[in-house]
Amino acid sequence: MRKPLFFQRPFNYSFYNATIILIIINVAVFALRLLAPNLGGLINDALTLIPRQIEARQNYWSVLTYLFVHSPETYTHILFNMFALFMFGTHIERKLGSTEFLLYYLITGLLTGITLFLLDPLMPGREMGIPIYYMGASASIYAILLAFGTFFPNVTLRIWFVLPVKAYILVIGLTAFSIFAQLTGLFGETSHIGHLAGLFFGVLYFVVRFRINPIKEFINARRYS
Repeated sequence: MRKPLFFQRPFNYSFYNATIILIIINVAVFALRLLAPNLGGLINDALTLIPRQIEARQNYWSVLTYLFVHSPETYTHILFNMFALFMFGTHIERKLGSTEFLLYYLITGLLTGITLFLLDPLMPGREMGIPIYYMGASASIYAILLAFGTFFPNVTLRIWFVLPVKAYILVIGLTAFSIFAQLTGLFGETSHIGHLAGLFFGVLYFVVRFRINPIKEFINARRYS
């Protein structure tokens, strides 16, 4: 087995509940936007990924900070995201260690944010002046779902606590749905391209850093399930 390259060297294992810290940050930002509308407006302008605003104000940090912003207009977005982060993130954090898990979460989210910014000129509605913005942890959570399906492919999950499905099949199903929704415009307010980017950069992270091909892991899981 060849010696790992410098960017493949593992961190010393440690566990400090990074998942809970991420949840607390997300909930705190959501609460501030909900309870203090004036401050919420400032948070929205500073942290939400708005490509045209980046061009005008050069707040390039928003390609990362959008991960911590959820709309106060609905509770479902943050509830689903934080539930998935807790349910799957805790397992991946214990598997990888907190530092590796946090790096994975932030890198996949950051690369997705950069991709969304670069793809903005191609987005429908851009030429009509329709404002496009991105917020929420979904990209990184999709990457976490990919990691769960890779490490624990044959674990049986229950969708809505009822329908049983293998973890790797769930990841494949979510990928197929996101592709379909992006091509058809279904659920247009949802950034399906962001979900797909999160999955793509999750795969890339596994291949480059861990030397693990999630697709091969899914194929092997199918053979031995």
